Amino acid sequence: MFNFIKKTFSGLDKTRKNIVNSFSGFHGKKYLKNEELEELESVLFQADLSYDLVCEVVDSFKKTPLLGDETWEDRFIKLLTKRVETSRTVSDEERVILIVGVNGNGKTTTSAKICKYYKNKGLKMMLVGADTYRAAAIEQLKLWAERLDVKFVSNP
Repeated sequence: MFNFIKKTFSGLDKTRKNIVNSFSGFHGKKYLKNEELEELESVLFQADLSYDLVCEVVDSFKKTPLLGDETWEDRFIKLLTKRVETSRTVSDEERVILIVGVNGNGKTTTSAKICKYYKNKGLKMMLVGADTYRAAAIEQLKLWAERLDVKFVSNP
């Protein structure tokens, strides 16, 4: 069902399971109830999807029933892949992944998992600490960089 998420970021099991579990209750339904949409919205925000993307998903689910053999998962994947650009022409040196969010949502750990994933694929990786509000986050990211044997940069 969500094999593309599972294969890409297997370390993000909790997020993946929350999203998959949300969709599992939608099988066989052409329309979703307001309570189901609110729960889905909450799960997608907790997964750190952008406000615009969450609104687009929820609006699409709210306004348009499923057509033919389409599933809610299919529609979600279509909306997600349409909004998330993947450029195959950018060189590895030019690729930047920016992770932002509120404190306590797992940005540091997620950054390390993404870094490890791409490093294992043979890409040259670097972690950059730019947290201006929580100095401990910089230290944690530096520790992850050491564990992963990748370059680390931050302000003094």
